[in-house]
Amino acid sequence: MDFYEQTLMNNINQVSNFNFSDIKNLDKYPLEISTRVLKTLIESACLSQNYRSIELGREKIGEIDKTWLKEHFIDVVNSCVKFNDEWEYRRLLELVSVTLPDLKQDIVAQGINSSNGEVREAAMDFRE
Repeated sequence: MDFYEQTLMNNINQVSNFNFSDIKNLDKYPLEISTRVLKTLIESACLSQNYRSIELGREKIGEIDKTWLKEHFIDVVNSCVKFNDEWEYRRLLELVSVTLPDLKQDIVAQGINSSNGEVREAAMDFRE
């Protein structure tokens, strides 16, 4: 386990004593806890500047039950990702492309009319 995984694990374990190794069962936890864990993972995948942290966030989100994830993903994303920030938005597009491709066009649509030209460009890069 490297520094980045240890850091993510510590951050996740601080959420109401959630166990990092139980991410695949996140849908079985109370919504308040599970959405806080998901928020931490999304922040790792989209807000981090280090590729290893981004990769770990994506990997762990990929372990979550897809039905549950699809139901709660957008609400949690809206609470932590700045859609007008090109870095965060592009990481979000990459994350969705890998984990929830059904939601990709919804995320693209949110960037198409951005006031930030770089965000519009990212949205165009991911359009189908």
